[in-house]
Amino acid sequence: MTIILRKETKTFQKQNISYTYSTGKTLHNNEITFEEVLEKFGIGPNRTILISKMRFFLKTVDQLYEFVERLPLETADLPEQSLLSKIRRERIDTCSYINVNSFLYDFYRNKRLALEKLFQEPMNQFKLSQLETKGPYEIYSARQEKGKYCTAVEVSLSLM
Repeated sequence: MTIILRKETKTFQKQNISYTYSTGKTLHNNEITFEEVLEKFGIGPNRTILISKMRFFLKTVDQLYEFVERLPLETADLPEQSLLSKIRRERIDTCSYINVNSFLYDFYRNKRLALEKLFQEPMNQFKLSQLETKGPYEIYSARQEKGKYCTAVEVSLSLM
């Protein structure tokens, strides 16, 4: 599989930011790495939240390729964030829990993984501590009330 991107520059007047998307070489199936994707799209190490979300969503080579193919098509001010939000919503629709019993089972086996699957976002220590005192049924019910696309922080704030 070969992916070739056209060179494109987006300049935003508000922030004087310029993004240039290009690949220096043709990417072949086993050659692409996460670090190469960061380098190709100019995502620096200081963008830690974006990188942690990318690490969460882009775990396989196929997911990296999908991201590389879809990113130049984004028209939002922050294309990486916009695309990751779309991917999150797609994953919630396809991979998240559809009933409380499966969530409860997974929650008692591994709390972090169950919450990551429920919210489709990386669960750092802060988010886990915010939900630590709440029971799994309470968390699931609050998420259902807020809507399936809500975040862990939104649910923790609603439970306070």
